[in-house]
Amino acid sequence: EEEAEAAPAMDPTLYEIFSKEAGSHLVVISAFLSHARPSPERAPVTDDLVRSIHTLNGAACMADLEPLHRLTGPLEIYVKRLNALGRPMSDEGFRIVDRAVTDIETIVEQAGEARPEYPETESLARELEHLRDGVPEVGEREPAPEEVLTEDEPGAEVRAPTEHAG
Repeated sequence: EEEAEAAPAMDPTLYEIFSKEAGSHLVVISAFLSHARPSPERAPVTDDLVRSIHTLNGAACMADLEPLHRLTGPLEIYVKRLNALGRPMSDEGFRIVDRAVTDIETIVEQAGEARPEYPETESLARELEHLRDGVPEVGEREPAPEEVLTEDEPGAEVRAPTEHAG
């Protein structure tokens, strides 16, 4: 098993800008999670949440932080779809997004280190992709319960929804 090559350190000036920007968006995301979760009738995903995750995803790309983008990419599509449909997050969504926020905070913090140690993001990214794929795009028909596959069913990767350009 090869040890992963350490990512290069981020330029200190870029990191200062990036960390402030990311921090402000993490505040918005955390505020949504703490206010939306406890209510018996959960509020739908807000435009502010979508904007914060969208901007954080863009910042991840601009800063070339692949571990961050690996989480924010599917997260952005998930919240955009929920927002477009006027839906709240599911209990599962809250649990997974909470974990993603924790890893995102760690990645943002570590990006300023000379030898950053990023958390492993592949399994969490797959969970975010599963959430994303469970919410139809606007105009797409909802899958019938018998059409929904779980990750451990044979053929799930073959019959999984595909993203459409547009």
